[in-house]
Amino acid sequence: EFTHVALPIYMQLVQQLLRPDASESDRSLAFYITDDAVESLGERSVPFWSNFMNQALQGMVDKSAMVRQYASSTIGGATRQPIFAQMAPAAASQIHRILQKQGERHRRRRAVKADALQSALAVDAGIRALGDIAEHHEQRLGEHAATVWSMWLSNLPLKYDQDGGQRAHRQLLGLVVRSHPLVTAPQNLPQVVSILAEVYKTKFSNDSLNEDIAKAMACMGEAPLKEVCSSIQEKHQKKVERILANAKAGAC
Repeated sequence: EFTHVALPIYMQLVQQLLRPDASESDRSLAFYITDDAVESLGERSVPFWSNFMNQALQGMVDKSAMVRQYASSTIGGATRQPIFAQMAPAAASQIHRILQKQGERHRRRRAVKADALQSALAVDAGIRALGDIAEHHEQRLGEHAATVWSMWLSNLPLKYDQDGGQRAHRQLLGLVVRSHPLVTAPQNLPQVVSILAEVYKTKFSNDSLNEDIAKAMACMGEAPLKEVCSSIQEKHQKKVERILANAKAGAC
């Protein structure tokens, strides 16, 4: 089996690629491998975490944007394992600091050149990881959970990583449907509705997600949704009207 025969060899390679004097390309390749291993193998990757997980935590602030992207994605994928709870506060704190420094510029930028786009993808990966930490390890975050959720919401929607964006926006909708107490708190609902309206029928959504966004908004009820929309931008209000028009009868 792969995990018994090949994976240890790959993990030895990862260790070599993450040696202290490793080049940028070596570090990038290392976290590309760990990202895939954690995502594909899940709990079967856990015995090897000691080879790279602490390095991934530090890799999120690496000078190389590509290293930051795959290190952040490794962290995000690892959140689905219960043992990640012991790392959750440190990882959330690391990403929080990154977004405090880069979040506003990231939201405003229009990355076109390759280096700017790579930096944007790295920030997107961090935003996704923060949402995964908040969802899977909320209790471990304790009194800081509300701050983490707020930081995540304030950096959505994702605008560069198409696949990651679809997953993050699906995650957000799922939290809304389940009436997550912090995500759907009255002070957060206008932001949530704006995010879902903005991504509706864009490349950062998909047909299934579009349909479910329409159903969810229709199920909110006309009066409550109207109240929420009174405090969002006009462009999002018009988008919500369009979404409701597209919602299928009997969706609730």
